[in-house]
Amino acid sequence: MTRHTDRRYDRGSWLALGFVLLMIVASMTMTVLRLARVGDGCLLDAGSIETVEVGTCVGDWPTPLRPGDELIAVSGVGLPGSDDLREQRPPRGWKDGGTGRYTVRRGSQTLDLTVPLHRTDRDDLLQAFRYGGRRQALEWNTFVFIGVLVVFVLAPRARAAQLLLVAIGGLTVVSTLYFPSASVGAVFAPAPVRYASVFLGAVWAWLFVPSLLLLVLSFPRRVWPLTRRPRLWCGLIYGLPLSAIAISILTTSPIFILLALGLGALLTVSALVTVTAHTLLRVRDPVIRAQTAWLALGIAVGLVFWPLLFILSILFPGFLAELERLPRWAVAGITAPTTLAFPVCLGIAITRYRLFEIDVVIRRTLVYGALTASLALVYFGGVALLQSLSRSLTGGQAGQPQWVIVASTLAIAALFQPLRRRIQGIIDRRFYRRKYNAARTLQDFSARLRDEVELGVLRQDLLDVVQETVQPAHVSLWLRPPEHNG
Repeated sequence: MTRHTDRRYDRGSWLALGFVLLMIVASMTMTVLRLARVGDGCLLDAGSIETVEVGTCVGDWPTPLRPGDELIAVSGVGLPGSDDLREQRPPRGWKDGGTGRYTVRRGSQTLDLTVPLHRTDRDDLLQAFRYGGRRQALEWNTFVFIGVLVVFVLAPRARAAQLLLVAIGGLTVVSTLYFPSASVGAVFAPAPVRYASVFLGAVWAWLFVPSLLLLVLSFPRRVWPLTRRPRLWCGLIYGLPLSAIAISILTTSPIFILLALGLGALLTVSALVTVTAHTLLRVRDPVIRAQTAWLALGIAVGLVFWPLLFILSILFPGFLAELERLPRWAVAGITAPTTLAFPVCLGIAITRYRLFEIDVVIRRTLVYGALTASLALVYFGGVALLQSLSRSLTGGQAGQPQWVIVASTLAIAALFQPLRRRIQGIIDRRFYRRKYNAARTLQDFSARLRDEVELGVLRQDLLDVVQETVQPAHVSLWLRPPEHNG
């Protein structure tokens, strides 16, 4: 458990909170500057990467644009992509009370629309912020940010908790308060607003990834290169991406931002694997080893879900399509546990709460993770097989009979316990051989104890069992002599 003194705020704690507050003010200011201009009253979908789509319309005037419309051109000129850093001039007639000629793709139709233009007011800005909050509510970093806040409250003096608050807090603030300002009118913002927008939009490159890299190199122990000149290396970790952003702005080319982001992500993953392996193999301090094990567990659980999803999509081509039909809250319920695994495990490591039960947690995670994957493969494989059998029996009739799902569900229920015991036995033999042998020895001794009546034999068996399971330096057994009533 954390001590009471660990919950007192120090200079680093206040600086981390101040940075998040600064990001809130900066993001809201930039959103107001970008949206309080002449525009069509609609916000672009910040989650759309390959296309420019309308997310929602917040203007209080009628507009022919609809959410989901893909914008192709404005006044005959194609819209620049998010990676285009060149200055954009508004088309002729772009003024309050004017109109704009939009070419949009709606479904399978391409439409030419005359869109009225007005200056957004305070109510429109409030609707934009509400849209950003609703859109961000079920995103992965919102769940992670909640977990990070809990960790920070429990251990505000821990540098790892402060780095997490800076990285996740800054990213979540920008995603919630700044990304909704994407609009056609914001494309024509003046140069200072445009430069500041590029800086905030590149939050992954200059804040998130560098903070995670610094966290890996400093938690649970400092490693090279931070052991030599920590201030110099901290300056380089944050300074190089900032320099890349400045060069990209000067050259109007996003390639330097992308290089900084890719190189930072590669260094973070490489450092994480190297530091974790070195700590578990070379370091003998039990607390550091347990903290590293918790960190590795959180990352493993968080990363295994996506490769598993990829494998299922290859084995069953319609799997992703069925998953996308689920409501957004249902998808969040599926992805939230794996998303929260990293902050929860790292929070346990930072606060040192029940660190030494990590072996039990990892063992159960391996067992039930393998069990879940096996049952998922059996279920979808059974559905595919039984559906193919049903079609061959019914002459290729379309549809999925109800008995196929019922049979697959019953098969899962019947296989659960036997498969769990089988997987647990395999994992115990492979990864926990010493504990597995000790458990088997105790089981055999208990069976002999029920049948053996010779005291000398039992004494020797007990000594052998203690020696084999506990492996002490010395073992002896004292038997109390029987009392004689004279």
